Amino acid sequence: MKKLCFLLFLMSFTSFAQKNVTITKIIEADCSDPFVKSVELYVDGTVDFSTEVVLNYMLNGGLWSDNQIDVSGFGVISNKFVYIIRDLGLMQAEFPGVVFETNSAMAGFNTILTSTSTNGDDGYQVVLNGNVVSQFGKTDTDADDDTIWEHDDSVVSRKSGMEDGTWNENHWDYSGKNSLDGLTACQGGAGIEAFLNGLGGTYPLGSGSGWTLSTETFSKPELTIYPNPINNGIVNISSTLSTVKNVELFDVMGRNVLNTQLNSDVLNVSSVGSGLYILKVSISGRSSTNKIIIR
Repeated sequence: MKKLCFLLFLMSFTSFAQKNVTITKIIEADCSDPFVKSVELYVDGTVDFSTEVVLNYMLNGGLWSDNQIDVSGFGVISNKFVYIIRDLGLMQAEFPGVVFETNSAMAGFNTILTSTSTNGDDGYQVVLNGNVVSQFGKTDTDADDDTIWEHDDSVVSRKSGMEDGTWNENHWDYSGKNSLDGLTACQGGAGIEAFLNGLGGTYPLGSGSGWTLSTETFSKPELTIYPNPINNGIVNISSTLSTVKNVELFDVMGRNVLNTQLNSDVLNVSSVGSGLYILKVSISGRSSTNKIIIR
């Protein structure tokens, strides 16, 4: 029985560690009903939206649990950008260079339509297998003019590599409130795509990826972790790449119980209870996960 439970845990954690869904862009425009409102997500790995993902939105500072956007129609998606939009015709007019495929039977399927009414002061949150993995907007807080999620008629875009599952304004680029006014195709302008292409960086749709775990791993001489099991609350993490290491520790439920930047080779885990854990070490864009036992 113990061997079976251990195997099930490893299968569960592998799923947790190797996939994610990240909010990468929020678009709110000055088009009238049926509106141009869009959320861009990046799917890292393979995710079943029908069973694993909940997309919450925070209405006027309310509870995340009060409102959801149904994304189950995506089904199984692997390693691609996907879009939740209000109106296909208006969105295609604003982005003539992007194909929004709403037919789930097609290989390029990347878009679902929603009738859910969101506004430029609402927040968004992705829950993957019960864990909050991406968030736009401060919890239980109504947006105002001093916050970038007061994003009326604008675009907010996540900076590449900036994702830790929490809200942090410094993780986002912001075109500025009302910056799309008069520029949208629906109002006779050149369209949102032309505007975002002009801004460059992370703004154009589908720009970049890698908001989650790095796919580049360490070669054997580059990272050493010992001892294992850990008997005295100290684990040594040494690397030939750099002394600065980003270290995370996850319990058997996938919860992050330790998150720190290590400037030496010594990590103190004495505050963590005994048990089986997954240790994730990230250095210079590389990432490694290792099973450790703390006694």
